[in-house]
Amino acid sequence: ILRYSPDIVCLQECDCWSDFMLPRMQSNGFVGIWKQKTGKKDGVAILWKTEKFKMLNHESVEYNLKGGVGIIAVLQPNSASGGDAPPALCVANTHLFWNPEMEYVKLKQAQLYLNMISSFAADLPLVVCGDLNSMPGSDCYSLFVKGRVTHTYTPVVSDDEVSGQVEGGRETITEDFSHPLTLSSAYDPPLAFSTLTDGFRGWIDHIFVTKQLQCVSCLEMFSEETILEEKSLPSSRYPSDHMACMACM
Repeated sequence: ILRYSPDIVCLQECDCWSDFMLPRMQSNGFVGIWKQKTGKKDGVAILWKTEKFKMLNHESVEYNLKGGVGIIAVLQPNSASGGDAPPALCVANTHLFWNPEMEYVKLKQAQLYLNMISSFAADLPLVVCGDLNSMPGSDCYSLFVKGRVTHTYTPVVSDDEVSGQVEGGRETITEDFSHPLTLSSAYDPPLAFSTLTDGFRGWIDHIFVTKQLQCVSCLEMFSEETILEEKSLPSSRYPSDHMACMACM
């Protein structure tokens, strides 16, 4: 994170907040907010450089589904030399449920998240970030960029959160999911992957923006050949199983 030197940081699966992450980032000029997942040790965080921004307001939401949470912060850029303050912007961050057999859970979480953002952000420029555990072409990803999807699913009776094995019910449900935001991906064209492990390769970490913001450039991923030198992520060179996504706006 410090090597890339971003102005705003969104983290998922973030633990050790009070005794490590926040103090370490504060010593490098950042402050931030953190929301712990319901019943979990980790959570999601938004941090920003104090020399660039101050926070005007913030909000969080608990999905009451698989411990999922989301946070949003309104950040005001600091004015230069006493001039007029630049317009504020909203930054939102979440981590959706992982199991591909239960996409309807992700959709329910995402709908709560996006509608909360819409109510909170009003017409401010908006950056929406998250580990969505969703690939382009999935209904969950489509909900973010299209605003509405219809999804047919069989609710799960029980599931193992470690193995991902599920026991399905018998009733099939068709449900509409929607939100009023107009979002587009900061990465265009899309990435080949943002995580590459022994059992999975895909682009599941995303940055979306509203039309008030223009993406100038995005951070490229490391090559697959470089990662596979040590089989997969994480490795001695890359300490996370997810690569950093970054956009300049």
